[in-house]
Amino acid sequence: MAHISLDDLTCVRSPLWQATITYYCCYYSLTAVLVAADIKSEIHQCTLAAMDHAVPYPARTKRSIHSAFRSRINAQYHTRDIGSQSTGPRLALCREVLLESQAILADKHIIAEIRSAIAYM
Repeated sequence: MAHISLDDLTCVRSPLWQATITYYCCYYSLTAVLVAADIKSEIHQCTLAAMDHAVPYPARTKRSIHSAFRSRINAQYHTRDIGSQSTGPRLALCREVLLESQAILADKHIIAEIRSAIAYM
C-alpha cells in the first residue's frame, strides 16, 4: 500500500490530498513493521504511540510522521490551511519512511525487539 500511495502522490496536485496521501504512505509503512512484530493497531494515535515506544526510526523521522498526521487531521477535519508545500519534501518523507521500514523488516532481530518493547509498554 505504501508503494501505491507513493505513486499517487506524484499525480495529485491538491495540497489537501497530498497531505493525506503523505500521511497514509508513512502509516502503511509503519503498519507493515508492526504487523511483522505481530502487533495490530487500527487506532492511528495508538499506532503512533507504538512507533514512539518501540520502532527504531530516527527521531527526525518520527517527528515528521507526527507532523504528517497533524497536517492530515487539519486538512480533513478542521479545514485549516496546511500551506502549499511542494511535492518534493512529501515524496522525500514517504521514500525515507518506506526505506527505513524495509530495512527494519529485513532484520528479524529488530522485529523481535519491537515485539518485546510492545509487550512491556
